[in-house]
Amino acid sequence: WTTVINDTSHTLAAAANTPFTVTVSVPLSADNNDTDTVTVTATSGTDPTKSDADLLTTTASGAYQIYDTFTDTNGTALASHTPDKKPVGAAWANFVGDGFTIQSNAAACSGANDLGIIIESGVSDGTVSVTNMTIGADNGLLARCTTWQNGFMAEYSVGRQQWELYRLQAGYNAIGTPYAEAHSAGDTITTVAIVLSGSSVSLVINGVTRVSATDTYNQSSTKHGLFGYGENGTAKWALFSVA
Repeated sequence: WTTVINDTSHTLAAAANTPFTVTVSVPLSADNNDTDTVTVTATSGTDPTKSDADLLTTTASGAYQIYDTFTDTNGTALASHTPDKKPVGAAWANFVGDGFTIQSNAAACSGANDLGIIIESGVSDGTVSVTNMTIGADNGLLARCTTWQNGFMAEYSVGRQQWELYRLQAGYNAIGTPYAEAHSAGDTITTVAIVLSGSSVSLVINGVTRVSATDTYNQSSTKHGLFGYGENGTAKWALFSVA
């Protein structure tokens, strides 16, 4: 079995009638109409006359709805920044406060009390993820949001030394069991994600589910984003995606 990536052939070991997965990370151009294609082909060592259709069944998955590397001029308001990839008409919009800016090609926030920003993704189920999140005071992700204090929030709290998951509904309503983990402001977490599937809402840290809950609130809402509380600019997010 062989897949070709950038004209380079990579052989994969796969037995007959055995499913396998090929994951490919494709750099995105900085435009709103970017289209990326991955082609997987197959050949048979015993019968080279066999075609791909005879040998291989493929399923395409994991396309990004939102992909933002936050590449922009320092000091640009995030609400004025255009993501690398997004649905037509979608734009970052302040959810609460207006403290989000671009700093060193990362999203950053600074300001007292609640700070949130969201963007329309077109999907309510999926994975809302950030890469290289720098911990500030209380910062993380938003999911399935409509208006302020309507949606879900996942955060790390330095004061409480734990990861937390909340339903935002006329206030902060804790769901699931917080996960205790020691961090200080300035620590960087490689990946933080909220995984949404129907009524299942999970907080996943570096690929491991740490907090999970069942909650049907705002189940069809499709706006997701970033959150901080009482931040001084330390909190940062290097890449945001919805898939």
